[in-house]
Amino acid sequence: MGQKMEEKIFFQTEISSYGYYDVVVLGGGPSGVCAAVEAARNGAKVMLVEAAGMLGGMATTAMVGPFMTSYDRDGNQPTVGRVTRKSKSHLRNVKDITLLEK
Repeated sequence: MGQKMEEKIFFQTEISSYGYYDVVVLGGGPSGVCAAVEAARNGAKVMLVEAAGMLGGMATTAMVGPFMTSYDRDGNQPTVGRVTRKSKSHLRNVKDITLLEK
């Protein structure tokens, strides 16, 4: 049997700085949004990063989960997207949260 050789790869890149934050939350799904809001409520300066361009995780980007077939109380208006719009609106008004959007 031959001896395995360990291969090392070196990677370097430059990234832009968007400022200095106490907490950076990667992912704007339900857990990420809650984490960002609670960190800000506790006095941290927070950045929330979401790659999909919308908050809500798979519930909004792929219409998976309880939001997929949710309608208003009368059964007339779909509520898909309402949670995302309300969340985004709320996050824009929370002090010390920076929401990066495409």
